[in-house]
Formats: sequence, structure tokens, C-alpha cells
Amino acid sequence: DEQVVQFWRNSLWMSCAYGLATMPFVINAFSMTYSLNYIVSGSSEVVSVESTGLLSVALAIGTACSVMAQEAWGRGGAWFGRKRAIMGITSLLSLGCTAGLMAHVIRLSELWIVSAALVGIASALFSTGASYCADMSTAKNFGKTNAVLTAVGAVGGVVGFIISVVCDLIVSLSISVALALLALLLVALMVPDVSPPKGKRSKPSKTDICEAFLVCSVYKSILAQKRYTRLLLGVLFCLGASFGCMRVWLLNWAMLHFGMSVELIGTLMLSYLAVSSIVLVVVSRFLPPKIGCNVLMWTSVLFSLIVMVGPGTSATLCIAFAFGLPEAIAASFLNAIYFGQLSSKRRGELAAMHSVADKLGTLSGVLVCTPVCVSWIETYTVTGDSTWLTPPMVQLAFDCMAVILYYSARLCLRHEDKFGVFVLRTECERQMEGSQSQDADASSTG
Repeated sequence: DEQVVQFWRNSLWMSCAYGLATMPFVINAFSMTYSLNYIVSGSSEVVSVESTGLLSVALAIGTACSVMAQEAWGRGGAWFGRKRAIMGITSLLSLGCTAGLMAHVIRLSELWIVSAALVGIASALFSTGASYCADMSTAKNFGKTNAVLTAVGAVGGVVGFIISVVCDLIVSLSISVALALLALLLVALMVPDVSPPKGKRSKPSKTDICEAFLVCSVYKSILAQKRYTRLLLGVLFCLGASFGCMRVWLLNWAMLHFGMSVELIGTLMLSYLAVSSIVLVVVSRFLPPKIGCNVLMWTSVLFSLIVMVGPGTSATLCIAFAFGLPEAIAASFLNAIYFGQLSSKRRGELAAMHSVADKLGTLSGVLVCTPVCVSWIETYTVTGDSTWLTPPMVQLAFDCMAVILYYSARLCLRHEDKFGVFVLRTECERQMEGSQSQDADASSTG
């Protein structure tokens, strides 16, 4: 069907723009760790308590700014079109990457906090892009479009990580600025302004615009959702917290505990992202989102569990990343199910709530895991021993809560699930539904 081809084309352009914009996000995130080590210690590979603390402060401020901006991006996309929202996001992303470049050049760690704040405000990229792809999805390809978006983002993460590892810090930070500007140009020229459909956009009042910038307004939207949707938000929160924990310990605790170099950890992450993007696209062609999520969600605990109980060798982390592949697939299917709970007119609410839950979870993970990580590093540096409480234990707790919340929602509240109801229908499908309705009316009359 020609309409289906057009829907796919629109989704693919958005996915390409998302993948391109993912690169500067990844470059900025990893370069910030190395740059802070360099500014504080004079070497990018020397981990210190001060650089770890500065990194945690920057991550916390960036996450807080992200939470404050999500409702504005969600409502703005619903009012003025998600294309314009993504253009604003990529503009702020380019400014944040520029601030990071300046921080490293003049060796001013405070500018990294400014960079983290700007990039945090721009972090609604995935939720806005997922809303766009959901608006372009029919019943058959709802899960596939989200899988393609996630896979292209993973490829962007791979390329961004390669740039971060291979290139010098100044070069990689300069490339991140150029990539952010290129993503902005791609969205402006190639992504059509069709999400949400122009006929379903409402003109906001001044009061609506003011409310969009209030942090509490998103919680009003959360309370208006069904219990099933709120539990899915809880799952997203816990998965975000798990990711926040991993961001804290991966490039410091893991290096000391497993005796691994930055290059080896980077190679593992590179392989994981590359393989997961391929597996995700293949699996999404054969496995429906709900079935896939039901089967694979329990695997969310495997990564942190293996890291926690395994021996202190590099093989443990390799095995953990291998067992983390099913979790990546389950997370993609979970996003597809979540964004199918409301119509395109109200999907901006879902985007805002998704980002808030994810970023608040990341912030919680960073805040909870940082003291544990710092305490472990201090003890290990001074005495050569380790504390009984390790960062992967904190991550495992969040993973277990995510699994419990998801299966509780599926067992007790699956009758509230609206996935597959609010989908885009082609002209042929609408004609078929009309003829079936007429046949039903005729048989009823007869």
C-alpha cells in the first residue's frame, strides 16, 4: 500500500535523524568523564574521588534540568508539531556540546555542568522521536517502527563511542558539535511535519503555555492515567535508575574491580550496542511486542546479577553484556507498548511522562549509587580491600523492582491495556472497516 510506504519513509527519516543526534549525546557523555579526569588529575585515565564527585553533580543537574523540561517538549510537540520540537531539541544539543568543548579547552570543570544542563534539557529526543514514529505506525508495524528507532539509535551510539575512544578529546568534542548541527539540518530538510496530524493540533492559550513549564503539571498528567499505564511508568523509572547506576560505576568501579582498561570496556560496550541493534531489528519482525516483553522482561536482572556474583575478571563483564541482550529487546518492546496507550492527539503526554520517569529514575540511580561507589573506591585505594556493599547490588535492586512491577501490571491490570487500539489506519483499512460495519448493520436489520 502506498500509504504504508509513506508512513515507513517518514519513520525512517525520523530514525536517521535520531541516530545522527544520538552520536553527540554519547560523545558528550563519555568525553565528560575523561575530560573531568584530565582537568582534575592531569590524565584522562586517572580516576579520583573529586572527578567522580564532579561527574555525579553534572549528571544530577543534567537530569534535573531534563525533568523540568519534559512537559514543555511534550505539550509543545502536540501543539506545534513534533518536527519543530525536535528542531529545538537538536539546537540545544549543539549548544550543550559547544559548552563541553569550551570546558575542556580552557580546563574549567564548571562549564561541564552548564553543558550537562543544556544536554539534559535536550534529552527528550527519544520520547519525541518515538511519539513521531508511533503516529506513523499501523497496527502491523507498531512494534517494528519503535525497534528500528531503537536500533538506529544503538548504531549511532556505536559510532559515537568509536569517535570518543579513537579520537583525541578536543577532536571528538568538535565532531559532536558538527553532528548536532547536521542532525538539526536533516530534521529541517527531510522530516515532514505530519506528527501529530495538523487537524488534531490544538491552539494553546497563554495559561496552557505557562502550565507547560511547571514541573508539577506532568504529575497531573500521570494521575489522570489508568493504573496500568502508571505501572508501566514505574517500570521505566526502575530501568532508568538501573542505567543511572551503571553510568556511575562502569568507568571507575569496573576498571578497578575487574582490572580492565578503558579501551577494553569500550570494546565491550561497542560490541554490545552493535549486536543488540541487529538482534532487535530481526526479533521485532517475528515477535509481537506484548509476547516479547512478557517472555523477556525477567532477564533484566541478569546483567547486574552476573556482575555482582561473578569473579573479579574481565570474563565476568563480557558474560554480563552477553546476557544483557534480552533486556535490550524487552526494553524496546516495553516502549512500544507504552506509546500505544493513548491516541496521537494525547501522545505528547506519554512522551513527557516517559522522559520524566526515565530521567527521574536515572537521577535516583546516580544519587543512590554514587555514595556506594565513592566509598568502595576510597576503601580500595587506601587499604586494597573492598566493602561488602558494591554498586551492582544497588543496580540489581532496581532491576528486581522493574520486573516485579511489570509482571504485576500484566497479571492484574492487563484488561486496561490499550496497545493496538490507537493506531494509524490506511485508506484501504478504513474502507474495509466501513464495509464490515455496513454488513453488520444489514445483518442486524435483517
